[in-house]
Amino acid sequence: MFKHAVVLIEDKHQNMAALKRALTCLGQELNKLTVYRQSKIEKSTSTQNRDEWQEQQSSAIRECFAGFNYDIELSIVFNLNGFDTQEFGRFLEANQCDVILKSNTEHKFLNGIFRGKTERYFVTDCPCPVWIVKPRLWDEDIEVLCCLDIDDKSEINHKLNVDILASGDQLARILSGQLHVIDCFFGEVCSMSFEVEKSGQFKRTTSVQGQHQELIQSYLAGLTLSEHSLHIVSGTPDFAIPDAAARLNAELVVIGNNADHGIMDRLFGDTAANLVSNMVCDVLVIKP
Repeated sequence: MFKHAVVLIEDKHQNMAALKRALTCLGQELNKLTVYRQSKIEKSTSTQNRDEWQEQQSSAIRECFAGFNYDIELSIVFNLNGFDTQEFGRFLEANQCDVILKSNTEHKFLNGIFRGKTERYFVTDCPCPVWIVKPRLWDEDIEVLCCLDIDDKSEINHKLNVDILASGDQLARILSGQLHVIDCFFGEVCSMSFEVEKSGQFKRTTSVQGQHQELIQSYLAGLTLSEHSLHIVSGTPDFAIPDAAARLNAELVVIGNNADHGIMDRLFGDTAANLVSNMVCDVLVIKP
């Protein structure tokens, strides 16, 4: 599943955290790794200075491979004109990849209430799965949390749930970690409800939580989950998922994003954008 990774490195993320995460977590699986090194260099900069800068960056990138005995094809692409989503989209079309890794960008303007164009692109518009790398140090015991949406019964969302679980399960195996699955529901409408059978007798219906518990089982076939690894919780994903991730001390949370592109999502961000912004751990965003 993860055979070609693209790592985006920007000037503000020169610690190579995303590249190191790709090598540490995916190195054994990858056949090819492309580093997309983007910067903004003044047009007045001499060709010699540009060449020297690119050589320095290439050396720093190759140094990250020291200590890893991986047979990976490395490609380094330089973009010195500043990041452009359309140009990057064309790059992805020409270089099919399985996942993009990039370091998280901190929002200072209004505490990140309004999402920048670049961040919105990677979380929502970019067609590839995107792994947002956070600076938090990982523990030895790795916890991977997969977030499903059982309420949305559309075919697109069903496939998205399947892909989330497949990605999370593979990563948990690669990392020798523990897989967790979470599904959120919006609480019970009432404390007790009944259906009327044909005989005129009353039959108690399953609670909302019970319905989610039953529906999620079809996704879990073939997975090895302990009773403590399945979390059916009441609350909205914006709050319940970060709470669960913090409680589990998760290193990686796998979410999906099939949100529409309405004006409110464009301004304030959808659930996936909010989760990426607010969680302290890494977030892998799977796309339809």
